[in-house]
Amino acid sequence: MDRPFVSIVVPVLNGGAAFQDLLRSLDHLAWPADRREILVVDNRSTDDSAALARKAGFKVIDEQERGASSARNTGVRHARGDIVAFTDADCIVTRTWITHLVAPFSDSAVGGVGGRTETYLPKTWTERHAARTGHLDAERHLSHPTFPFAPTANAAFRRSLFDTIGGFDPGFPWGEPIDFCKRVVRDGGLRLAFAPRAVVFHRARANLGDFYRQQRGYGYSLALLCAKYRDEVDWNWKRSLSADWDVLRAGCLVPWGLIEATALRRGSAAIEGRTLELVRQVGRRVGFRRAVRERALHFGARS
Repeated sequence: MDRPFVSIVVPVLNGGAAFQDLLRSLDHLAWPADRREILVVDNRSTDDSAALARKAGFKVIDEQERGASSARNTGVRHARGDIVAFTDADCIVTRTWITHLVAPFSDSAVGGVGGRTETYLPKTWTERHAARTGHLDAERHLSHPTFPFAPTANAAFRRSLFDTIGGFDPGFPWGEPIDFCKRVVRDGGLRLAFAPRAVVFHRARANLGDFYRQQRGYGYSLALLCAKYRDEVDWNWKRSLSADWDVLRAGCLVPWGLIEATALRRGSAAIEGRTLELVRQVGRRVGFRRAVRERALHFGARS
């Protein structure tokens, strides 16, 4: 496969110091400069993110409609590449990231590719939890039986797909890559692949509050997905009861984490894991119920 022209789309909203690290890593990509373009989509930042990107020599596009979906779609509309790659403002890409990320596209049946995303220098409870659980593990996410997807912190798609199946759905405030990848397979008739050597480092949520808000967003997205694809997802009262039971069980297991940490001298890992699992379950359940209420969602097969 000849080296395709690759458009790299980066949405940013007040990227801060982390964004500067991403810009430096993008500047050192091994992919030839004449076979790539880097499009930074500024989503109404109030800091100097746009200025930093321009100073680095990258094209900056303004998108006034807030939201990652709108920003990525705007980037795609301006993209000249055969392949559109995505990463986030809180990531650092490795030098050979694009080289390995585009390799699976030599198979014409591949429509999208996810790379391997590692947690960047985990220090806090939530960062260590993300590293242990593989929060953005594309290999695991791509094997999901109903909603296989590649997290957009480290993913690429054929540009032509956006013309045939549409872009990211702005109706999803979170979880839009899941919906998009679902359509790649269902409507585009192509498959998703994993590129283990396409490595990106991602900064996980550093504190409990941000972690909870993230999980609440995931729960919100799950409700939207279950409603949109209710012909394939049978979300009924039994599954709802099971989800409530998972929250209760997670709460009951927190004290056992303290016991294990004391009896087995495992340090704080047991306490961290059990506590964050409870926060995860609560956040997702709260988000799910919030979506049902705000969007008046209905589940079950369409009549």
